[in-house]
Amino acid sequence: MNIDERKDFILFRLKEAEESYKDAVLLFHNKSYRSSTNRAYYSMFYGVTAKRYNKK
Repeated sequence: MNIDERKDFILFRLKEAEESYKDAVLLFHNKSYRSSTNRAYYSMFYGVTAKRYNKK
């Protein structure tokens, strides 16, 4: 993976993390706690994945 592809991947994962976080908040406010937890988990997963690729 070249540097431009890596940057694109990182930005893509960060966008996914943000969208998942927003979904988690909405689901929480609608008392859908299990789904909210799932979206929060994936938000963190995407963020950590982006951070991992940022170090390479």
